[in-house]
Amino acid sequence: MTTTALIHHLWQSTLFVLAAWLLTLVLRNNAARVRYAIWFVASLKFLVPFSVLTALGRTLSWRTASPAPSTDGFITMAQQLAEPLASPAMAPAQATLTVDALPIVLGVWALGTTAFAINWLVAWLRIRALARAATASAIDAPIPVKISKSLIEPGVIGIVRPVLLLPEGIASRLTPYELQAVLSHELCHVRRRDNLTAAIHMLVAGIFWFHPFVWWIGARLIDERERACDESAVELGSERQGYAESILKVCRYYLEAKIPCVAGTSGGDLKERVRAIMRMRGIPRLSHAKKALLATAAAFATALPIAIGLLATPPSIVSAQALVASTVAFDAATVNVAAPGDWYSRNVDDNRFSARATLRMLIADAYGVDELRVYGSELPLDRPTYEIEATMSTPGQHEAMLQSLLADRFDLKVHRERRQVTQWVLRIAEGGHKLQRISPKHIVQIPVAAPLAGYTHRVNAQLGNLHRYLQNRLGSPVINQTGLSEGYDVSFDAPSSNEALLNVLTEQLGLKLEQEVGPLDVIVVDEIGRLQAAGR
Repeated sequence: MTTTALIHHLWQSTLFVLAAWLLTLVLRNNAARVRYAIWFVASLKFLVPFSVLTALGRTLSWRTASPAPSTDGFITMAQQLAEPLASPAMAPAQATLTVDALPIVLGVWALGTTAFAINWLVAWLRIRALARAATASAIDAPIPVKISKSLIEPGVIGIVRPVLLLPEGIASRLTPYELQAVLSHELCHVRRRDNLTAAIHMLVAGIFWFHPFVWWIGARLIDERERACDESAVELGSERQGYAESILKVCRYYLEAKIPCVAGTSGGDLKERVRAIMRMRGIPRLSHAKKALLATAAAFATALPIAIGLLATPPSIVSAQALVASTVAFDAATVNVAAPGDWYSRNVDDNRFSARATLRMLIADAYGVDELRVYGSELPLDRPTYEIEATMSTPGQHEAMLQSLLADRFDLKVHRERRQVTQWVLRIAEGGHKLQRISPKHIVQIPVAAPLAGYTHRVNAQLGNLHRYLQNRLGSPVINQTGLSEGYDVSFDAPSSNEALLNVLTEQLGLKLEQEVGPLDVIVVDEIGRLQAAGR
C-alpha cells in the first residue's frame, strides 16, 4: 500500500466513523446493543478498504460493453472515492528518483505497533497467571468459575473457553442478591461474545494506533457493552437499585482489569451507567423509520462500492475481437517463433506488415498503447520473440488486423481496464521551459537503454520521443502534461543514475518529473492459448 493509498483509506474510514457517530446519536434512546454493533462495524471498516468491495463488484460484473461516454466522468469520480487503493500488482516496475518517505513511516508505525503489542501482552500474561493460580469455586454457572487471591474485579477471561474470575472474599462483601446481579452481568458478556469483539478491535487499535478515532471507538465500545449488559441484567429481573449498588461496591473494593479483552463489571462511565440504570423503565424498540435508516446506511456502505465495481469495470474476460471496431483481417499472414536474439523490428507500409517482437510488443501495437500499459501476471508476454509477415489490401488498418490475428493465432483474450497505478507526470517547471523550436533538418534516433554506470551520453530528440525515452529509462508510465506540441528540440546530458535525472531535466530543459498515483487505461491479458503458426 502506498502512502497516498493509506491516506485515502484513512480519510474514508474517518468519514465512516463520523457517520456511525451520527447514527448512534439518532439511536441514543434505544438499546445499547444496537449502538455497540454500529461502533463495532466502524472499527471493522479500518480493516476493510472500500476497494475490497469494489473488487467484488468486478468479479460480479456482467456487462459486455464499456460504459457510455456520458457516464465515464461519474464512474471515474465514484471509483476514486470508493477505491483509492492501488494494488501493488497494478503498478509496473519502476525506478525511484527521490528519497521515499515510506520506509520512515513504516519504521515509526512498526515501533508504535510493537510497543502497544508488548504492553497488551504483558497485561494479558498477568491476567493468565492470575487465572492459573485461581482455585475452583462451587458457584453454579454455565462456565467455570474460579476464585483469585488478587483484588482484580470480577471478569470473564478467554474467548474459546471463557472462565469467570472472582476475587477472594467477594461473597462476604456482597449480599447474595448483589452477587447474583454481578454474575448476571458477567454471563451477559459471555453470551454476547464481548471478549471476541474486543480482541478484534484490539487488532484494529494495534494497526491504526496513530488514529485518534480508533481510541475513541474503543472507549465507546466499552461504554456500550457495559450498558448493554446492564440492560440485559435488569430485563432478566435484577432490581435497579440493588443492581446499581452491587456495581458501586465492586468499584469500591476491587481494581478494574486494564486489558480490552477481559470483560469486567466496572467498565465505562460509572456515573452515567448508574444514572441510566436508575432511569431504566423499558427500552424503546426500534421504530420502522429507524430500522429503515439502519438498512439504508448498511446498503449504502456495502452496495455502493460493489455497484461501482459493476459499472466501472469491463467483464473479466472478453475476446480480443470484442475490442475491434470491425472484423478486418490481413489477406495473408504467417506467425512463427523467431530464432534467439535481442533485436526487434517493425515495418508497416500500404500493403505489408512485418514485425519481430515479443507478444507484449505486438499487443501494445495492436491496441495503440505503450508496452508498459500491457498487463498479464505470470503470462509469457516477453518470451519468446515472434516473427510476423502479413499482407493487406486495405491500408491504414493494421492495428485492427493485428488484433484479429492475435485472437486467431494465439487465442488471445484481453480486456480494457482503468487502474490506479504509480506513474510519472512530466510538467513545465517553475520559470518556464528551456526548449527550442524544432528545425526541419532535426531528425535524431535516441538510445533506448539506460547508460552504463559512470557513463554520460547526449540525448537528442523531439519532445514526443522524450516521453518514450523516459518510459524506457524508468520502466514506468510517463504522462506528458506539459501542454507543448512535439515541435521542440530536446537535448541534454543524460546522467547514469536515475536519481540525478530529475535535476538534469529541470536545469537543462525547464521540465519537472513528479511521481503520482492516478488512473491509467491499460490492456489486461486474461488468457493466451497455444500459437497456431500456419499461414493463410
